[in-house]
Amino acid sequence: MKKTILTALCAASIGFAALLSAQEVAPKVAIIDEIDGSVMVNTGEKFVSAIEGQSLKAGDRVMASKNGSAVLIFDDNCRSEIKANTMVIIPERSICEGDKMVSQTVGGGSTGSGNAGIYGLSAAALIIAALEIHKSP
Repeated sequence: MKKTILTALCAASIGFAALLSAQEVAPKVAIIDEIDGSVMVNTGEKFVSAIEGQSLKAGDRVMASKNGSAVLIFDDNCRSEIKANTMVIIPERSICEGDKMVSQTVGGGSTGSGNAGIYGLSAAALIIAALEIHKSP
């Protein structure tokens, strides 16, 4: 019984450790500046109001509403404007270094967190833990 519980706890811990480490590993790529109107940022959980000077890492999403705009300043001082009704995904490197920034016009759909793989791993670890606990005598 103790071995089964220990196995289940280890599986759950690995899932949560992977979730936390994935969020801490990515270095800052850019900051958001010159916010005008409503601009939101998704760094993995949900969209929240952007703050001037906020650090952004690869994979973060920035969305300007119909009355919003902002400027991204990459670490090499390369600048890129986010116009109204646009969402962009922050690339791994500056766009001036040749990386492409994915952008799309927004019109009302929802956007995922981008961490589906990590969340799936955590969910699998918890399911394994629950099954192991359930099997134990």
